[in-house]
Amino acid sequence: GPSSMGHGGLNESSDMAKELDIDEELDEEALLYGDSDKLFQNFKKSKPTLEEKQPSSQEPGPPMIAQFHNATHWCCLTRDDGVLEIRSLPNWRLHYFCKNFAMSPKVLLHSDEHSSVGSEGIPTVKEICVVGLGWRRQRPHLLTLIDDDLFIYSAFPYNTDSKSALKLRFAKIQHEVLIKKKKTRGNKLLDMDAHPHYTPKIQHFSNIAGYSGIFLCGDLPYWLFLTTHGALRTHPMYLDGKVTCFAPFNNVNCDNGFLYFSSTDELRVSTLPTILKYDNHWPVKKVNLRATPHFVAYHHDTKTYAVCTSSPSLNPMMPKMQNNLDKEEINIEEDDSFPYPSLNWYSITLYTRDGWEVIPDSKIDFPKYERVTCMKYMELSGEQMGEQMKGYVVAGIMSSMGEEVSARGKIMVFDVMEVVPDPDKPLSGFKFKCLYDKEQKGPVTEINCIMGHIISAIGQKIYVWSFLNNDLVGVAFIDTQIYIHSISVIKNFILYADITKSISLLNFDKDCKTLSVVSRDYEPMEIYRCEFVVDGTNLGFIVSDSNCNLVIYSYQPEAVESQGGMKLIRKSDINIGANVNTFFRTGIRIHDGSILGTTPSSSLLHPSEKRHVTWLATLDGALGSFLPLSEKRYRRLFMLHNKLVTAVPHVAGLNPKKFRTAKMPGRWLMNPHRNILDYQLLTNFLILSHTERRELAKQIGTSPSQIIDDLMGIQKAMMIF
Repeated sequence: GPSSMGHGGLNESSDMAKELDIDEELDEEALLYGDSDKLFQNFKKSKPTLEEKQPSSQEPGPPMIAQFHNATHWCCLTRDDGVLEIRSLPNWRLHYFCKNFAMSPKVLLHSDEHSSVGSEGIPTVKEICVVGLGWRRQRPHLLTLIDDDLFIYSAFPYNTDSKSALKLRFAKIQHEVLIKKKKTRGNKLLDMDAHPHYTPKIQHFSNIAGYSGIFLCGDLPYWLFLTTHGALRTHPMYLDGKVTCFAPFNNVNCDNGFLYFSSTDELRVSTLPTILKYDNHWPVKKVNLRATPHFVAYHHDTKTYAVCTSSPSLNPMMPKMQNNLDKEEINIEEDDSFPYPSLNWYSITLYTRDGWEVIPDSKIDFPKYERVTCMKYMELSGEQMGEQMKGYVVAGIMSSMGEEVSARGKIMVFDVMEVVPDPDKPLSGFKFKCLYDKEQKGPVTEINCIMGHIISAIGQKIYVWSFLNNDLVGVAFIDTQIYIHSISVIKNFILYADITKSISLLNFDKDCKTLSVVSRDYEPMEIYRCEFVVDGTNLGFIVSDSNCNLVIYSYQPEAVESQGGMKLIRKSDINIGANVNTFFRTGIRIHDGSILGTTPSSSLLHPSEKRHVTWLATLDGALGSFLPLSEKRYRRLFMLHNKLVTAVPHVAGLNPKKFRTAKMPGRWLMNPHRNILDYQLLTNFLILSHTERRELAKQIGTSPSQIIDDLMGIQKAMMIF
């Protein structure tokens, strides 16, 4: 009956599990040098058959036994005329024939006509690799190196009329891996590709730190992962420059690691950090704070992080102002179903740099109704230190108790001190020490540091303070418009943003102790954030508004429309579709692979080559960047940008040029300035075929090699990892 069949199946599966189990008593020498036939003979004996009985569907039966499919072997090869062939082994029968494979089409199609064309003018296919990526390596991918370009194709099922042909096709995947080497005149160095003993660049690995993927050797090495989410992730590895060869390595001292030879011919034994997740555009480490983070400040002297967080809680009290101007809280007495308002309690905590662990006894809790509006690390100078700078953590506080009580604020200056750690708490070696805590005349909305002084926005004024003898001494002040919520500083220049009155540029004279207005924008605009744009010897100003626009201003006193330098000139604008709430700047990556300003070779650059990358973060959780370009590179990419609007198909047939045009509220008496290029649109050039690239480059009077060099220069300059 069905019951006996079920028991029989259960016994068979348990016997199979016993047979599949490898003897654990085999020593290390047997695993390394033993006979493979004897070692895996249990697998051969336990091969299941297709005629195995299945349990009845009416009653619950035993677990399903895995069905093992017979493995097939195939050979993928390319010829000098750019033909791709896939043949079955061992009969060497042709099942797939693609004529124009070397021209890198978007889709690889099978052709029944096996005619051959000449190899003249056809790019050279240097390497080809077919591997399974993704979850359980179930997604076949074809990777190939054609000249100096990497192309990745993904296989998908497709029914064909031919009976002998493989029922699949390959579609090109868009990526941003650029490995083309920039050729210089008179460079006769040994090229790895021209070496008689060619070393394969595409190296597949199945388990490195739990990931499977591809490592790409060469002058610009890359990691390629296709994880369970299904997206292709590429991560450059510029740590040691050129990587000549690579191999996975697993040892007791190197668990699931890898080996590679660096540019200095040194053998490196390495592992990938397991604390990072690589299934993102950047490697990510998630730190559970159990609270909402607002500000992060890195203290350079102690190498610790000061993190400002807040936690919500119900507040059954309501503040009121009495006749004698005293503040009083009244308890709200309601039933259990009444929804009490929520109140955020703010705190600042110290974290270690390496493991992001909480330093014990370093937490500072703020009183009720006090909100931290800004927090930064500043290097301040004082008379007791002479001209030497010392780092402090400065926070701006605002006390908001409702409409009936006037808002107040205060500035707090903290010093991170090194103390003797507790033997039971080895991480308790640092703690906060409050050096200054006094109430100001109004709410403190923004702070920053300028030439060793503190600059703060309090109410409708901007103050410059000097920190002397643990006290703030006023140096200068200036009246502003309505509400200042963003201040950026470079040297003695101050750029501040008003919530409705756009931006203004100030100058601070340290000797005369004065603040003066240099220029401002007179058009009303709701600003979210502002920052400087550094382009060598030129300085610009970038702002984000409530309409998801990025606007670039410049100070040109010689221009007629600037009214003698009193008005900032609007130069560029673009719409990015999200509100930007913060900016920060980093130096570009220069020719030796280092970041600008971190090595002595940075000082040897021409002033026009010293640019900064302006990074931006949006309210919907996205990160972006803005990079100034040279005039020649901008002109070439600008013509390519206009051609790609109509040369390639877009998602849902949408127009990227219309989307990137700045949005204006109501009717504005000005035209948009489209002087910012969309890098995502420019990368569509990489997915084009060889013929399409050549035709498009010919229309704008350049070559595909020059366009790829420009894109590589942009990509390499923005790599900060």
